[in-house]
Amino acid sequence: MPRWATLVEIAGVSFTGCRAVIQDAQPFKTSYRGSGLPSADGTPYVQRINVGVKNITFGINFVRADADKLSDVLTAIQAAEAAGTPFVVEYTDALYTINVLVWPDYDQRWYTHGPESEGMIDDVTFRFLSVANNP
Repeated sequence: MPRWATLVEIAGVSFTGCRAVIQDAQPFKTSYRGSGLPSADGTPYVQRINVGVKNITFGINFVRADADKLSDVLTAIQAAEAAGTPFVVEYTDALYTINVLVWPDYDQRWYTHGPESEGMIDDVTFRFLSVANNP
């Protein structure tokens, strides 16, 4: 059973009373990344770096969302891109509290959606690439 979001805000547009879930958010649980490699003499060499929230790709999936609000989000994202500044994504559910500056994740299909009916759009997904914590 999914954990529905209690707060979703994308580029200044708030979604309330909607069913949304975070995708691929596990890297937000720790700010450390690391690798374990053998050193020249064969002993393990482990390196850990605190990278914060940089370069985390994640998504937010809405079961159903208001078409006008989605249009506002897309307009705000275009404005941020034209200005050359990342935009804020906030997401809160029972497990995650995320408040980061992001860009759309152009390595993937960053915005997808299903059919529209009665001013609502089904199965909307945004994919993002985080660049920093929101100050």
